[in-house]
Amino acid sequence: MPRFFFHLRDGANLQRDMYGFMCSDLEVAGEVARQCMAEMLAEGDEEIGRRIVEITDVDGMVLATIQLGSTLPR
Repeated sequence: MPRFFFHLRDGANLQRDMYGFMCSDLEVAGEVARQCMAEMLAEGDEEIGRRIVEITDVDGMVLATIQLGSTLPR
């Protein structure tokens, strides 16, 4: 099972995920990223709409990006 990393970008700042998470595929990794977003929202993160999650492989190649605010229910 591949390991995916979920880096959090806020403008020019990048907070790197040093551990990653094992997921069966990129679609599941996207669901993990959305779950992290929901947890951040539940913790009261009001800046969530400005952040982007970059999903990368073990070599650091960006496989997908998720605009956190774009997936929030209105």
